[in-house]
Amino acid sequence: LGDGTYTVNASVTDFLNQKNTTPTLTVTLDTRPPEITFINPTGGNGTIVYASSIPVKVGIMEMNLSNVTFILKDSTGAIANKTTYTKGINPELNPSDGSAEINFSSLPDGTYTYNVSADDTTDVSDCAGICVPYPPGSLRNATEERTIILDTTAPMPTFASNTPENGSNLSVNTVTINGTAAEPNFANGTITLRNNAGTIVGQQIWTGSTTGNATFSGVADGTYTFTF
Repeated sequence: LGDGTYTVNASVTDFLNQKNTTPTLTVTLDTRPPEITFINPTGGNGTIVYASSIPVKVGIMEMNLSNVTFILKDSTGAIANKTTYTKGINPELNPSDGSAEINFSSLPDGTYTYNVSADDTTDVSDCAGICVPYPPGSLRNATEERTIILDTTAPMPTFASNTPENGSNLSVNTVTINGTAAEPNFANGTITLRNNAGTIVGQQIWTGSTTGNATFSGVADGTYTFTF
């Protein structure tokens, strides 16, 4: 038999054509684990966000869903949050539209991983009629584990050694500026040179390394400002 809901009864007839029938029982057969996938607004794997919370939502296909468990781990692998929603108790688990969601909030900056598991019904009393029970957890399925980085701290750029001091008077027409940034999720750095009118006369952009430099040649006499 395939998965589904069935009814069963039995009847007996004797030689005098006297007949009796048992009550009709409902039996649910379910041999497949839940199907569970991430859905919007869950972020993609490896996402870096300016936030202190992580919204996670899953779509679930399962006719006998029992509960859904969300697990969040910090960068050391320790469990930062483990929350289980049970059908009929927690409104965050919504069997009517096949979804469940959570918002891990008030989290410090850092790298986190998360996944979600769904359990099938294994309690006979939770079925309409009779269920064919399985050991708890035997009909469980889980999403893949995703990683997310929370970063709410702006980079801290500083001028590095060999960069001219503020207010310097230089007898040169080539200026080299070195910069470094304290930032674990560095994307790019920009060093800009402007003349006294505020016009950009040179600019250097780099990616990858938190340390960079810019050399501007052929600079005419005058007063300049540079930023990083």
